[in-house]
Amino acid sequence: VVTRDAAIVDAAIATSSIDDDDDDDTAPIDSQPYEPRGSLRDTQTMPPRNSTRGNLPPPLTQDTVNRMIQESVEAAIRAEKERVQNEANRAEGPNVAPVAKECTFADFMKCSPITFRGNEGA
Repeated sequence: VVTRDAAIVDAAIATSSIDDDDDDDTAPIDSQPYEPRGSLRDTQTMPPRNSTRGNLPPPLTQDTVNRMIQESVEAAIRAEKERVQNEANRAEGPNVAPVAKECTFADFMKCSPITFRGNEGA
């Protein structure tokens, strides 16, 4: 069984070799242990840089750009033609007129229209 005093002595021995940054001997030592730059801890916090110098894609030429534009325009035209063809095949949508309901004079009078008198516009 380790007593509290023994644990404190062990911790004091383990930290006795750590160099304190300040000159005050009565103050407790720094809370973070000293680690030199370039330590293993630095590589754990930041990922290594990726070098892309050897993996550059070939530069785009004007012919390549023109071909890419032509392909995208042709694809857009095909898609629009398909959309128009599909729309023409359906019997619904804004191009179809609604069926008119028959309305006779008797039906109109049953709705009790407001009586209009005079000749000053509607």
